[in-house]
Amino acid sequence: MKFKAAVVGLGKIGQGYDYDCHDESLITTHASAYHFHPSFDLVAGMDLNTMSCLAFEKKYKAQTFNCLDEMMETLNPDVISIAVSTNIHYEIFNKIISYYPKAILLEKPIAVSVNQAQDMVSAAGNAGIPLIVNYIRRFEPGTNKLKEMISNGVIGDIYKGIVWYGKGLKNNGSHFIDILMYLFGKVKNIHLISRGRNFDALGYEDAEPDFQLEFCDTIILFQSTRSECFSLTEFALIGTKGTIFYNDDRIEYRLTKNDPFNKGYTKLQEEPDRIKTYFERYQYFVVDSLSGFLKKQTTINSDGNSALETLKIVQKILSLRERF
Repeated sequence: MKFKAAVVGLGKIGQGYDYDCHDESLITTHASAYHFHPSFDLVAGMDLNTMSCLAFEKKYKAQTFNCLDEMMETLNPDVISIAVSTNIHYEIFNKIISYYPKAILLEKPIAVSVNQAQDMVSAAGNAGIPLIVNYIRRFEPGTNKLKEMISNGVIGDIYKGIVWYGKGLKNNGSHFIDILMYLFGKVKNIHLISRGRNFDALGYEDAEPDFQLEFCDTIILFQSTRSECFSLTEFALIGTKGTIFYNDDRIEYRLTKNDPFNKGYTKLQEEPDRIKTYFERYQYFVVDSLSGFLKKQTTINSDGNSALETLKIVQKILSLRERF
């Protein structure tokens, strides 16, 4: 059985990032993930930009539309990806949900405000429609292997960490807030260190503050970077049995060992061990999880409720920044 899929928003994450790749070696957009996954049939794309529509038609040999209602009424897709700017997530979501699709996959952050996000989560729940939010790291196999190692105590008790992020708290910083909540649970306390600068380059208000999050037994420091100089999005964690380094290229860990020259002391192993990652195909694992849910009711690691909790933390940080 195949599910009919459509993508609303044919920009970078909709189809652009991997447009020039024509095999499965790079799957970083909604369009290519549906195209290559055996459970889906990519039937349509929708965008107001004519050139984006023509590009989609050329590569995927599927219909495009400039009108959302026309697409929904003509093809009645089972699954719709919302890959438009965050400031119109709420509007597009409300139009789509009125057609009662089997599932909606929504880009992060879920909405521009907690109130909007709560409305969306409630509407999806009342309609019985699964709402998946595209925090891709929760689906990536290497990240889930890391979560398993942390849960099993391989790194010991993780007590401190540092995150470097750029391109806005809502846009990129929220990714790391979300993945750390996935790894360590609820945020217990927030401490703002500096206001940072404004970052409004993506069509909605954003900022780049420095702050600290406290989980149950773990304190994580977030430091913003200047993304116009170079991209830096990564974190490091320190535990009682070793360290972890994580970015979109690799996940490494170093465990402790006895120091041969100092009896009774331990040190970190010289060379790190690596966890195999699949970030070059991250979007495939998102739709694969969606396929599993639709066919077998398997767990979705990032849904409307988890994305709402992430947005609440983001909004609390921004509220603290306003009073700082």
